[in-house]
Order: sequence, then structure tokens, then C-alpha cells
Amino acid sequence: MSKLIVALALVASTAVAQTDPLVIEWVVPKDGKPWELTQDGDQLVTLEWPTSTFHNVHFMRTKEAYDACDFTDTAEVDSKVVDGNNVVVIDPGSYGFGSLYFACEIGRHCQAGQKLHITVAQGTTPAPSVTEETLPPSAGSPTPPPAS
Repeated sequence: MSKLIVALALVASTAVAQTDPLVIEWVVPKDGKPWELTQDGDQLVTLEWPTSTFHNVHFMRTKEAYDACDFTDTAEVDSKVVDGNNVVVIDPGSYGFGSLYFACEIGRHCQAGQKLHITVAQGTTPAPSVTEETLPPSAGSPTPPPAS
């Protein structure tokens, strides 16, 4: 019985660790290298920056747009102010498996490396993919497709 309790405690603590959000300070990186993440889609990603600085977050629809910092066909992700910081919470698992691309449109921040590439590996719960029909054509939060 005690082995079962220990096993359940380990499973519970692992589940908590997976749900803790990964927090990224959303600034122009000093080394000019974009953020690269690989995960199973179970962990939220939080981008934060002080309200006294100028940044935003755009969902880039393609790798080509991401690489070229082309904001022609992107969707700005809504941010909220929490404790003096702008905060954007991304739920990678809600987009499905594959690559997600985000970047800052302000000034030359994107060209300077203020970009995020998330690779969502196949996890335990498959999610539908984002399509042109489920993503707004311009500004607004990228919205995951409705559950079917």
C-alpha cells in the first residue's frame, strides 16, 4: 500500500511541474538569438515585459514570415497588464502539433531576435490544428479551433 501512495505522489508532483507556466522575459535578446522551445503542449508559455517598454506579440502564420520578419499576414496576440507587466499567455497544445512562431513587431525587434519558435511534440492529448478558417485574418488573439 505504501508503494502505491508514493507512486501516486510522484505522479501528482510530476503533473504539477508540467502545468507550471514557462515564463520568458519578452525583450530583445542581447545575443540576438531567438527563443527555441520544444515541448509536448501541456505547458503554458508566458511572455512578460514591463509596461514602461514597448513590445507586442504577433502570431506568425508561416516559417517564411517568421524568418523574414514579415508582419503582412499576422495576428497580434492580446496582452493583459498584471502587476505592472504586460503578459501574454500562450497555450501551445491548443494549436495542435508542429511549429508555432511568434515575434515582436515594434521597430526592428524581430530582426534583432525578439522571436519565439515553439515546437509542439505529439503529447498524450491530440489537439486540432490551426487553420485559416479558425485564425482571424488580422488583429486579435489566435484562437484554437472549437473541439469537435
